[in-house]
Amino acid sequence: MSDKTPEEIAHGKELVCFCERCFGSSDNSSWGEAVEEDYCYNCGGGPSIKIPRYSVDMIRSSAFFVGSRYYPSAEAIELFEERKRLRALIKEFPGREAKAPFEEGAPWSVTQRKPGKTWVSVMAMTATTAEEALHETRLSLPYYDEESLR
Repeated sequence: MSDKTPEEIAHGKELVCFCERCFGSSDNSSWGEAVEEDYCYNCGGGPSIKIPRYSVDMIRSSAFFVGSRYYPSAEAIELFEERKRLRALIKEFPGREAKAPFEEGAPWSVTQRKPGKTWVSVMAMTATTAEEALHETRLSLPYYDEESLR
């Protein structure tokens, strides 16, 4: 016996539950949690809608943030891999600084200065030295050259 409804069988399309907030579906969600008809366990939103699987893929591929971040296309994955290879060539990161942990066992904090007197920082969770912290954050922080920071 099929678990598809007569409507799904009649139209020849398998419908999946889709969350309009996080773009999760009953067969794939960014945090691995279920999306059901009444509730999205992935983000806590609800209710979901039922749409064909191809529509889910189309929405995700054309989405600017959530779709491309959590459900990247083959092109996005290829660009990320290229960025990793290019950043591996860089030896110095202007405006980037590693700060020692505030207590024993805490992670290093790495700060990147950005143009316009702003900055962004992340924690280097496995680093034990400043050099390791800078290396660990090569991909997670944006890169700026010296000229753009003036």
